Amino acid sequence: NTKKLLPALLLIIFMPLVVYSSNIMSETIYTFSLLLFIITIHCIVDNDLKTRRNIILSSIVSGVFLSFIGSIRSFGIVVPVSFGLALATWIVVWRHHKAIRSPLLWYLGGTFISLAASNFLLSLLTPSADKLYNVPSYNHAITTLLSHPILSFKMIANQVTAIGLETAWFPLLAFGWKTWTLIKEEHKKGELALRTFLVFLLLTSFSLTLMHMARDVLKNPQYLLFTRYNDPVLIVLYMLGIADGLEYIQKLKRHHFPRLLLILIGLWLLSFAHLYFNFFRETYKFGNTMAVYYLREGQTNLLWEVIAPSLLLGGAVWFGIIRHSQKIALVAFILLILWLTKITIPSAQEVPRHVVNDYQNYVAQWA
Repeated sequence: NTKKLLPALLLIIFMPLVVYSSNIMSETIYTFSLLLFIITIHCIVDNDLKTRRNIILSSIVSGVFLSFIGSIRSFGIVVPVSFGLALATWIVVWRHHKAIRSPLLWYLGGTFISLAASNFLLSLLTPSADKLYNVPSYNHAITTLLSHPILSFKMIANQVTAIGLETAWFPLLAFGWKTWTLIKEEHKKGELALRTFLVFLLLTSFSLTLMHMARDVLKNPQYLLFTRYNDPVLIVLYMLGIADGLEYIQKLKRHHFPRLLLILIGLWLLSFAHLYFNFFRETYKFGNTMAVYYLREGQTNLLWEVIAPSLLLGGAVWFGIIRHSQKIALVAFILLILWLTKITIPSAQEVPRHVVNDYQNYVAQWA
């Protein structure tokens, strides 16, 4: 139906995350695996926890899936954590409903046993590599964050700006609204579980990104801007948010216009001010920041190619939301996506060329 078709079409042309990651990164398969995993969570929690046999089989499948996701990207380490936090949250919320709580508890425990077994077998089959995340370096990162509050604020502001820049915060707002409306609907256990998982995944990915930045930012200021660990989960959130947004515009009555929207519009406008006056383009880590990588080191006219079109088209999206006009909001959103896609494709083509031209230096840096 239309509700499912439009998000699918928008995801196909979604700028610049899919375009970028399809060119040089393994984030493509990581993102696709996340999408399959949330579908798996939805099906299992809703339908496959009714017998002991189903719980065991579901746990095995989920554990193997989590192990596979972690093997694709090193930052997949946050996926099992987010999964555990999401299910634990609903186990606590539904603690008085034994028929719901008990199967979830067994499923959670079985999944982590399956995950441990899968990781052990994977370690036997694949050569060991140096760990990207070691305790001393991240202890240093925490110390940096606590002892340099202004620097920490700048890194957080850069991440938040990058996350919300392209889509005027609209899909994330819609995702949050839909998730909030489902909280008391116990019969939609699967959807609640997958949405809670994505919320925790965004939070853990954001935290891991921040610590990765703080680990090296004092030696290398290019880490003032780094969003790579956030980007895959954002694609999935945006996809769900677009579908939720269509429902949001249809259902929300005008006299119930929430003040939160005004706050988000203000945040969106502040992000452009931050982008124009205080964005660290000179410290941009080429190839590691998908959401703003189209700001190509002096080749992009920041004001007229990015800020002005985004304000105009993004403003039309907000106008459509406020006026409850699905046509205005959707057309403006599609035009915004198409425009940013147009200016991202040249950058996506430049990234592999940039790496090839400086091959020896990159090999030394990544070794």
